[in-house]
Amino acid sequence: MRIPIFLVFLVYILHAESAQVGQESIEYWNILGQEYLENKLKSDFGMILTERQAPPRNVILFIGDGMGIATITAARIASNQKKGNVDVNKPFFFETFPFSGLAKTASFDTHTTDSAASAVALMCGRKVEQNTLGRLPGYGNKCDFGEKAKIRDGIADLAVERGIDVGFVTTASITDATPGAMYAKDVHRRMEFDSALFMNNSNCQDIASQILVHPADKFKVMMGGGHAQFLPSVLGGNRTDNRSIEEEWAALKPMERAQSRVLLTNNEEFVHHSPDDDQQLLGIFAPLHFPYRVDDILRNSTSVPRLSEMAVKAIQVMNKQSNSQGYFLMIEGANIDKAQHKNQFHLAIEELNEFDKAIEQVSKMVDEDTLIIVTADHAHALTIPERDGNVTSIFFATGPGYGDGNRSMYTSEESYDPHFAQPSAHFFNDARHGGEDVGIWAKGPYAWLFTGSMENTQLAYNIKYLMCLNEKEQNICDHKDKKGKSRLYMSDIGDDDCDFDDDCYNDLEDDIAEDETEKKSVDDAERAEAECLNTLQVEQILNEAVASVVDSIHVTPTLARALLNGHSWNVEKVRLLMSSPTSSDDAMVACGMQLRMNDAAKKPKLSESSLGSGASTSYSNECAVCIRSGVEMRWMACGHSFCLTCWTTHIETRLASGVSTRIECMHPECTLVCTSEFALGTLNKASFRAKYERFVFRDYVTSHPDLRFCPGRDCTMIIRSREQKPRRIVCDKCTSTFCATCTGAYHAPTSCEMIKKWLVKCADDSETANYISAHTKDCPQCHSCIEKNGGCNHMQCLKCKHHFCWMCFGDWKTHGSEYYECSRYRENPEVATEANHMKARRALEKYLHYYERYENHAKSLRMEMQMRDKLKQKIEDKVTCHDGTWIDWQHLHEAASLLAKCRYTLQYTYPFAYYLEKCARKELMNGRGETKAEKNKNVRGQAIRSEGEKEMGIGKNFEYQQSQLEKEVEDLAWAVERAETGTRGVLEAHMHRAEHKRATLLHDFFLADDDANSFAALPVQLRPDEDAPSTSMMPKDSTPKTTSKAVSKEKATGSKSKVSS
Repeated sequence: MRIPIFLVFLVYILHAESAQVGQESIEYWNILGQEYLENKLKSDFGMILTERQAPPRNVILFIGDGMGIATITAARIASNQKKGNVDVNKPFFFETFPFSGLAKTASFDTHTTDSAASAVALMCGRKVEQNTLGRLPGYGNKCDFGEKAKIRDGIADLAVERGIDVGFVTTASITDATPGAMYAKDVHRRMEFDSALFMNNSNCQDIASQILVHPADKFKVMMGGGHAQFLPSVLGGNRTDNRSIEEEWAALKPMERAQSRVLLTNNEEFVHHSPDDDQQLLGIFAPLHFPYRVDDILRNSTSVPRLSEMAVKAIQVMNKQSNSQGYFLMIEGANIDKAQHKNQFHLAIEELNEFDKAIEQVSKMVDEDTLIIVTADHAHALTIPERDGNVTSIFFATGPGYGDGNRSMYTSEESYDPHFAQPSAHFFNDARHGGEDVGIWAKGPYAWLFTGSMENTQLAYNIKYLMCLNEKEQNICDHKDKKGKSRLYMSDIGDDDCDFDDDCYNDLEDDIAEDETEKKSVDDAERAEAECLNTLQVEQILNEAVASVVDSIHVTPTLARALLNGHSWNVEKVRLLMSSPTSSDDAMVACGMQLRMNDAAKKPKLSESSLGSGASTSYSNECAVCIRSGVEMRWMACGHSFCLTCWTTHIETRLASGVSTRIECMHPECTLVCTSEFALGTLNKASFRAKYERFVFRDYVTSHPDLRFCPGRDCTMIIRSREQKPRRIVCDKCTSTFCATCTGAYHAPTSCEMIKKWLVKCADDSETANYISAHTKDCPQCHSCIEKNGGCNHMQCLKCKHHFCWMCFGDWKTHGSEYYECSRYRENPEVATEANHMKARRALEKYLHYYERYENHAKSLRMEMQMRDKLKQKIEDKVTCHDGTWIDWQHLHEAASLLAKCRYTLQYTYPFAYYLEKCARKELMNGRGETKAEKNKNVRGQAIRSEGEKEMGIGKNFEYQQSQLEKEVEDLAWAVERAETGTRGVLEAHMHRAEHKRATLLHDFFLADDDANSFAALPVQLRPDEDAPSTSMMPKDSTPKTTSKAVSKEKATGSKSKVSS
């Protein structure tokens, strides 16, 4: 049957209308946002990062108005061509962000949006009709419906209510669509002032006057253009109500967290403004929108601040705040869009470059707790067709560039004009927007939530979630504790994460529900008392120490810092040293702040206060390095003068070598050290000054015995701890777990010295290590590795020049006739060789015994983590199929997590056992003095002593505890593999026993000082001869990989020696 065409058309219309059903409600967009967010959080990638990341404290949203994908591509190519870059696709700075995605831009009523509707979507998380700000769909252009028509759940509204600071920066009028979407309510986007065309009979409040009411009256920063919208006509403005909105804003009472309101009206005031207290800042610098950046360059004008300068100022104001809740800041590059509306793409390129510069500068200023998002509100309908003749490569769909319809008549010279209008396919006074998706680029905490394809409303939903703004919807504060750890989603650790990884141990611990009393005692033993500090807190600690020294011994801060840095920041020790004239001179010489007496006598007479504390300048001398005269010369207190250029090169070169606090004078015999004031005054590049300050701070922290940098990737936290044992520290920021003394991976019960040697042994090339162990000896004086490569036993060490006998290691100068005694002592060289090989073989067998078990447990750990993942997936499947709840099956996940935790501890017992002395590895004895073999012969039915009696008898013996832990771990592994078919009680009994054994072992290790019988007090041996196995087990035809060796001078008596590094 044929269907009439009008019916088909009717069906299409009904379908198009039905697509809008429910979209006027915020619930529709919240449900959509929640579904997208949960899919991200519950993904494998999301579950790992949710467990480990803390939420952002600050969020900065950059909006490039009209910055579509084609706009970015064309601007990138043109910018690189202009700069002369060979790679014309060298990305913009924001394109290097680690996470990116796409956003759909359609508004509530059209497929191709305008800036107002798209800005509301980005700021409020809901779709609205074209040209409306802060107004729900369906309420027309008149303001007759009161509060029910107003949108009150935008990011800015909710942030202000929560006490979070809010601000925006734009190159448009601050009443324009994008900034207006943050605060304007129930208004058409063109109602910017009281007498605007759309204001007639509307009963609406114009956008400009709305900066005086909630939420804009509590904004921290507002900067842009638009004087005309705020001033009365008598002052050159557009207002007919004779109001000066700017002055009314300045007269308002500051918000609670601000001390004053500051109004800036021109670039000169902007330049001289200093955010020296908590301020609310309003800056209006142009009559309407900002002039194009190209026009300012051509006119050599600085009538308005640049976007990058305003962005930096906004960050400075935000950072001056005393608000611990953080801030939300929007920064818009508005002129990117306005230039494209006229098809003037040359102007748009420079605006996009300035926008990218603002992003780069802000990125350098903010901390790692700041999330930065870059996106666009919409695109422009342009493309980049293949070039043909004089037709330009950038082509708009619409706009004034249509001309007479034959743009090929334009010459290349004309196309290079900055105001050249690119050709368009159809004529319009203003080019129309494009309806395609726009890009998203993000970096910082939870930036991975902004990946994939999403509605532009999703950005607002994600920001509300991360800043905990919407109490009616889910937010991250519901799922995170104070340290930022997830309480809702389980961690999902991959295979690689548990291969000697420090985060593995911490992640496992967080998932285990242990008995509270037992858990407390284990944590007390394992955890180190530590405090996580940021850079400012550490600087305060160091400055307090400096102030204490300055006050007590009356020296300059520069000298106090140098003395403390040279003496491990021990204030009392510095005071003691400086109390005596002799010791004070030695202390100052040691830290490079004073010359020795015999050196000082050769130098000009200097006052005590000038020693090492500054510089002098002259143009009269000749530089001893570059032999130039008439140039600026500088010298320190030592009096050695060199030109500024040579000093700068010297300091930069030393910085490149990693030296900062010990940069000495260029004179070869001078030991005076450059002070910070001298170095910073000499370096003329900001990058080198910042590098110097960073390196000095690093040296200060490294020399302080209680401070250490967190080893977590990209973590800037500093740990303060006086712990002297290898206890566990967990960083509050990045949740990395590491050893308190060596900052390596947590390795209890193995000591730091043991694990370092063990890991080096395991990582070294086995053939090289075996060869060195079996064929080399250590120099008896400097302990360098020596290889004999000749027949003579008279050896000379290349490093220390010591002469010794290869046979008995005696000093060759006093050896005399004893040499022949050495020779005759080993009458049969084959017997000695055989003994050495047997010893090397036993050493190799011992090493392989412990290494095989160490590596086996590492492999088992990886496989058990895979099993843990499968168990978790099975539990989720059961819950989904309504086969019980998560609580019903949670014990399976806890058992697998505990198994991995115990396996991790057991793995690190083997390096400890390897280095135990033989006397400590004796046969295990029971309470009756029987050996283990004798005990096994006893009747199996004999009563076994209680657990407590065992611990009193042999429980302190390390190898006994190790074997008991291994038994319980294997029993638990067997039970976990069959957990689904077994009973919960049996599994939990295995869990209890395994954790009890692990806790007992670690308790004895950490409490060695309190218990003399602890196995941690057992003697260990780190002899060089047991440090690596011999090559006696190597194939005869294998050639060891040699390390770099230096050969000493050959002696007249014959052989040479080699020093192996």
